[in-house]
Amino acid sequence: MSKLKVKRLSPSIIEGGVAAAPQRKKKKKATVYYSIDSGTTWEGPFSEKEIKELREIGIIDEQTVFYREEAAAAASVTPAPPAAGSSGVVSPPVLPKKKSNWSVKVVVIMAILAVLGGLAYKYVPKPGELDYREGLRFLSGDGVPQDDERAFQLISDAAKAGFVEAQLKLAEFYVQGVGVRRDFAAAFRWVREAALAGNPEAQTKMGICYQQGIGVEVDKTKAVELFRLASDNGELDAMLLLAECYMKGIGVEAAPEHGRTWMIEAANRGSLRAQLFLAHIYFTEGNNEDGVMWLKEAEKQGSTDASFLLGECYADGRGVAQNMATAVKLYRKAAKQDHARAMFRLGMCYVSGEGVKKNLKRAQKWLKKASDKGDSEAGAELEKLKNAK
Repeated sequence: MSKLKVKRLSPSIIEGGVAAAPQRKKKKKATVYYSIDSGTTWEGPFSEKEIKELREIGIIDEQTVFYREEAAAAASVTPAPPAAGSSGVVSPPVLPKKKSNWSVKVVVIMAILAVLGGLAYKYVPKPGELDYREGLRFLSGDGVPQDDERAFQLISDAAKAGFVEAQLKLAEFYVQGVGVRRDFAAAFRWVREAALAGNPEAQTKMGICYQQGIGVEVDKTKAVELFRLASDNGELDAMLLLAECYMKGIGVEAAPEHGRTWMIEAANRGSLRAQLFLAHIYFTEGNNEDGVMWLKEAEKQGSTDASFLLGECYADGRGVAQNMATAVKLYRKAAKQDHARAMFRLGMCYVSGEGVKKNLKRAQKWLKKASDKGDSEAGAELEKLKNAK
């Protein structure tokens, strides 16, 4: 058996229990390091600095250092433990041949090309898309003279090319008479075209057409079928309409619990309307805790009505512990978003000093804002304050 050539280390270093790589002048060598403790093979090339760093963090714990050409010979040699009284140098185990990294490079290159190809595909306009976007510009007057008829023509061309968004927009034009005479039958035809393409929004609108007889004869059963189809495709508005049909027995046998299931599904998926409606249902049933829960979810989405109603709950201790300071905070939030009733409540809190320091000047400010928005009760309270001076 041929003897494996091994680069021996300094005996003093070995006896100290610390292994060091042989000193090399700047030149990098393709080396293989074998960690005795972990059984891990580390392949080079490594510079002296890299070897030092690997040793410091405990990755390299070698007592054997040899070169690539010598490693080839090791593949057919079965290592044996060092004999007693030997220098302590441990022969390396059978080492696998180093795998080419070309396969890795090819995979990386292919991944990059796939990403670039995906981006290119993403930004390739669909048939009719450019006409649709140009039509929207004429509709709004964005950089071009506002022209409803031109907008209608461009979006009509886009719809005929099969662009679904254009088909739905064209249906709106026919309903509203934008750039063309009103034609509900034509509106229904374009909604139907988009629905047949699998668009959930179009399926929902087609159901509304059947439910209300817009451009087609009333068929409430067909409407429910379309609402269910769109709901299965994740359309939140369809879930609400389907829930209403089950709750009220419209086009289907009444099944309130089934309707509530769809309402909860929509609310859980983030439908603001569903969250507010569920809150109303629970409050009506006397389940104030669940009512508050859904108001809080709606309030997180920025609902002004939810902020006001939640403020009322904290003011009255309805479903939550009474807390006027929190109520004032919620009233103020809604009032700043032009909620007239919240303005009135905030003004009255400044009058009474509940939840906030009494301040008649601020009370008058908010009562006047509420009165200007048509709140008659705010107007009456404002007159009382003026007469009290």
